[in-house]
Amino acid sequence: MAQSLSKLYVHIIFHTKYNQNLIQSEIETELYAYIGGTGKHKQTLQ
Repeated sequence: MAQSLSKLYVHIIFHTKYNQNLIQSEIETELYAYIGGTGKHKQTLQ
C-alpha cells in the first residue's frame, strides 16, 4: 500500500506597527518560553 507523508514548517514573525518595542525585557525570556511551550504542548514543534 502506498503512503502519503508530509510535514509543514511554519515560521511565525511578530511585528508591531512602527516597529515599537512593546515586549519589556523583564518578561521577554518568560514570554518566549511560554510561546515555545504552547507549541510543544499542541505538538506543533518537534
